[in-house]
Amino acid sequence: MSDAVSSLLRWLFAHDLPQEVVLACEHTEVPKLGRKRQGVVWNGCLKDAPVGIPAQILALGVERVGVLPCGENPGEVNAQRETWQSLTPRLVYDAGELKAAMFRGPQVLELGMIPVPRRVMLGLGLTDKPPISLKGDDTSRTLEALEVLTAKGLVRRGEGLESKLGGLRIGVSACTACGVCVQACPHNALTLLHHETGSVLWQTSELCRGEQQCVQLCPVKGVWVQGEMRLVDLLDDPERKLFVVESAVCEKCGARHPAHEGPLCQVCEFRRNNPFGSMAPPTGFQPQ
Repeated sequence: MSDAVSSLLRWLFAHDLPQEVVLACEHTEVPKLGRKRQGVVWNGCLKDAPVGIPAQILALGVERVGVLPCGENPGEVNAQRETWQSLTPRLVYDAGELKAAMFRGPQVLELGMIPVPRRVMLGLGLTDKPPISLKGDDTSRTLEALEVLTAKGLVRRGEGLESKLGGLRIGVSACTACGVCVQACPHNALTLLHHETGSVLWQTSELCRGEQQCVQLCPVKGVWVQGEMRLVDLLDDPERKLFVVESAVCEKCGARHPAHEGPLCQVCEFRRNNPFGSMAPPTGFQPQ
């Protein structure tokens, strides 16, 4: 997605900048916007778009960014727009309130299918240097964009940094490297990386949506909520190291488990000690 946004920024900067860019979900019909507005269809729903996208577009010299309502996830897209508005006040607006234009305007761009600018295709490069690096990742581009907008006096320094992103800062007090929390997260916000003698649990800040399935399903109840995710958290700590555990590979099944348990994981150790047995629930069997 980051490369697709970079392609969009490069295309916009290589052409005559529109006064406004209007963002829409892929399942939202884009109306006639007129000649001064450039429509951009997001690859998916805008509720999942990064927090810094409007700031990056505005830093190029676009005057305002509009957001069309979403027919499938209206509440979440409205919340996303409000987050963008808190980060760049007065520069992001609700495009659903626009009056129908007489002309359709420029061809609507689709993220992921942005054409290569003619000058770039011919190997000539861009005529001017973009105000932000188009090769950096989303976080670095957002930081540069905010600096550009602040220098222009369009955004006050520090404005919007306390904006809530809808996600949560996760804390971990115990971990067995089982990976249940990683599998439970529907947005791939958690990653468990294994090394020779240990495992490290990471959280990608911008991907968390605060559904707390990792908290609810942790077998050792070691995952808890520190607080709401803010923009400053995303910018200062985009990849958060949550926990490091000394782990080993089970000699029987190959699963990761805490190294202090020995060569076998708990399941394989139980099966070795009880080859024909079974384990009852901790509370025993209750009569029906």
